[in-house]
Amino acid sequence: MSATDSNGYFVELGEYSLIIARTNLSHRPRTVDDLREVWLGDAAAVDAALNEIKGSDGAPRAVALLRPKPRATFVSDAAQSKRFNTAASIEEFLKENLGAENLPANWSWCSVKDGRPPENGATWMLDAIPTSATDEALGKLRGWSFEFLRCESASLAVAGALSTAVRTAQLGAPVLLCDIAETRTFLFSISGQGIVGFATAPVGFDSLAEATQGALGLKFRGSAARLLFNESYDFADSAVKIVEPLAAGLQAVLSSLGSPAPTQLVCTGILAKQAWISNALATALGLKPFVADASAWSAAQGVTLGANIKAENVAPSWLGVLSAIVAYDPRNPGAAAPWNPVLTGTPVAAAPIVPAIAPEPPPAPKPAVVITPPPAKPWKSPRSNLSQSRRS
Repeated sequence: MSATDSNGYFVELGEYSLIIARTNLSHRPRTVDDLREVWLGDAAAVDAALNEIKGSDGAPRAVALLRPKPRATFVSDAAQSKRFNTAASIEEFLKENLGAENLPANWSWCSVKDGRPPENGATWMLDAIPTSATDEALGKLRGWSFEFLRCESASLAVAGALSTAVRTAQLGAPVLLCDIAETRTFLFSISGQGIVGFATAPVGFDSLAEATQGALGLKFRGSAARLLFNESYDFADSAVKIVEPLAAGLQAVLSSLGSPAPTQLVCTGILAKQAWISNALATALGLKPFVADASAWSAAQGVTLGANIKAENVAPSWLGVLSAIVAYDPRNPGAAAPWNPVLTGTPVAAAPIVPAIAPEPPPAPKPAVVITPPPAKPWKSPRSNLSQSRRS
C-alpha cells in the first residue's frame, strides 16, 4: 500500500455512528469531495453509504479516528503533569487508572493548549482505548475493505478542531463539549486557547434510553434506545423529560470546569441528526447550541468543501474528521500533527519511497580548436637584394 495514492478516506468510527469523508491526497489545498454520517444500527444504510462514497476503489486507504466502547479520557492535574511526562510513565498511569481489565491499551496524548506533544510538565489530555476494543474497531473497518494510513483518537481531534472554530469565530467565552459515551460523559470547556476545563459525569447514553423508556411507556430499554435513532419520530413533546436525567448529571459537575463558564454546547457521541437531544440538553443547562461556521473554519484551515457539501449542513461534531484531513501528510504518515497524534500500537502506512535521482554526467568537453597558421612565404636574403642593386 502506498501512502501517496490519490484518494484518501477519513473515517470516524464511534459507538453508534460512522462519519466518513473522501478527498484527493495529491492536491493542496485539499477539497472534501464527500462527507456524511450514518447510524451503525442500520446495516443497509451503512452499506449503501460506503458503496456510494467508495465507488470503484477496491482497497480504499483510510485515516481511522476511533471512538469505541469502552474508552477513557483524562486531563492531568499539576501533580500528574509533573509525574507522568514520558511515554513510559503514561503506561504506568494507565495501570493505575484504567483498570487491569482494560489493559493493554492504545493511547494518544497532547498538550491541552496547542495539541502538540507535552513538554516540560505541560498539562495533557490523554485518550485511552483497550487494545481489545481497538482490534474490534479496526476489524470492522477491514471488513469494509479499508486499509490504514494511520489511526487517531476521535476525541482529541474534535477537541482541537473546536478550539480552532472558537478562535475563528472570535468567541468571548468557551464552548462546552459533551462527549457522550454509554455510561458516562466527558465534559470539556474549550476556548480558542485549547482545553481550559475538564470533568467526567457518571451519566451517558444509557440514561437517555432509560428516560425514553419511561417517558414513552415502552416495555424494553433496547427498543427505546433504537427509537432514539429514528429520524421520523417526533420527540418534541418528550425531549425535555428524556434529557432530564442526563442534564442533572452534567449540571452537578459543571462548576468544576472553572471560569469563565461555557455559554454554548456541542455534543459528540450522538448523531448530528439527533439535534433535538443537543437542543433540549442546551436548554436544560442554560446554554445555546453551538453552530460552527464551516465555511470560515475550512477557509482558515486551508481546506475546501466540495460542491456537493453545503456548509450549513456540516455539524460541529464532524470537525474532527475535517481536521484530520488538514493534518495528514502522505509524505510522513506517522507524523505527530497537533491534536492529531497517532494512537500507539496501531497500523501506520509506510512512508513513500522517493527514488534517488542520479546526478547528470558533466557535459562532454568541447573539442579543442587548433589554429593552423597559413604557409610561410619564401624568404629572400636582404643581402642578395643589395648585391643585385650594386650590379645594376
